[in-house]
Amino acid sequence: MNEYIIALISAFFITGIAELGDKTQLLVMTMSAKYKVRDVLLGIIIAIIALNVMAVGLGSAITKLIPMELISVFAGIAFIMFAISSLLSKKEDDTSLGKSKSHIPIFIIIAFTFFLAELGDKTQIVVIAIAAQNKGFEIPVLIGAVAGMIIIDSLGLVIGNILKSKLNSSHLKWLSIVIFTVFGELTLFSVLKDIIGIPFTVLILTLIIVLLILIYLKTKMTKKTNLI
Repeated sequence: MNEYIIALISAFFITGIAELGDKTQLLVMTMSAKYKVRDVLLGIIIAIIALNVMAVGLGSAITKLIPMELISVFAGIAFIMFAISSLLSKKEDDTSLGKSKSHIPIFIIIAFTFFLAELGDKTQIVVIAIAAQNKGFEIPVLIGAVAGMIIIDSLGLVIGNILKSKLNSSHLKWLSIVIFTVFGELTLFSVLKDIIGIPFTVLILTLIIVLLILIYLKTKMTKKTNLI
């Protein structure tokens, strides 16, 4: 029983420390400033459970079974798509992404994005190591890791809601655009530079920035036309 508790507590604290200040915590903060707390919380809980079940169940085999480079590319694209969605929103406080044409609930989109961003990240690698050190105690490791991540990422949820109450909707919109764009660019750069080289990677990332600027200019012109 003591070993069970030790495994749970160690997984809780070590995983929580690993997650503290991680990009996914900032991602949660940004999403909670834009979307409903219920959707964000449900989304990250689903993703965290899935991530840790994989970490404890598959261990280090995750990096061999899953093409991490491809996952990183998808994660980077997902971040850029969130930025584009924010740019295209007709209202400053628009949360229509959750009710898009595909009718995919926002918590599913949040769960998918969080999952991609965290898959193979340092926190999941930490959980793999803890599970390897506590053979036979996978369940308490899983419970501790899930609880640790939820609590730490919930801090981002709290901060996001504070920002929502302190900043106006326009500032929140641009905050989310900047953070999603930075995450997307950095994620894509980290993987593409080793595949196609730095010059081509920089070219692609520059084109993405140009695309975002063009979308912004188009939406601005559309608003002016509607006012005439």
